[in-house]
Amino acid sequence: MVDQKIKSVKVWDILVRLFHWALVCAIIVQYISAESNKILHKNTGYIIVCLLLFRIIWGLFGPKHARFSDFLYRPSIIFQYLSGLIKGRPRHYLGHNPAGGLMVFVMLVTLLVTVFTGLKAIGSKGLGPFADKGYQIVQQALADRDDHEAHSENEGEHRSLGGKHEFWGAFHEAMTGFLGFLIIVHICGVIVSSLIYTKRKRNFNNTARQGSERDH
Repeated sequence: MVDQKIKSVKVWDILVRLFHWALVCAIIVQYISAESNKILHKNTGYIIVCLLLFRIIWGLFGPKHARFSDFLYRPSIIFQYLSGLIKGRPRHYLGHNPAGGLMVFVMLVTLLVTVFTGLKAIGSKGLGPFADKGYQIVQQALADRDDHEAHSENEGEHRSLGGKHEFWGAFHEAMTGFLGFLIIVHICGVIVSSLIYTKRKRNFNNTARQGSERDH
């Protein structure tokens, strides 16, 4: 009799796992604090920046399955995998499958753009690493205005800076919405993959059990 078992293999190192759940928690905080707590929202954004920088470095120099080169596939391979997934017979990969790898890459890029637009939005109000010095100058000028003409000139520049804030704020909100869509797709993909894997494991165990009974 041959003892056939499916062995569990740990693919992700502890740092990748910590990054994943830290990012999940940070994103949840971001969505909750977007309107209710601007300071928390801003500070959590800085945490996300640090997490993304770590993941980029780890994706270049980390262990095998953490590297981008391990899960970024050619479009043809991605299409082949999706075709197999639709048929219910996707090829198994140790680590990210081609669709999952593409999703990871797209989500990382989306997060980077989302964070950047958020920093530009607060920067247009004179805050953060991209602080617009013009905003601070105009604010000071408006506070110290002596005559109507100077006030009118400063008001015009103030409206211009306000337009920048509206642009980057709208861009940031759009990216936040797109990120939410990607998260939903990602969760659905994980559920589908888990169901297929569970079904395969159950079929494998049933086949192995039947083979064992025939050997007795």
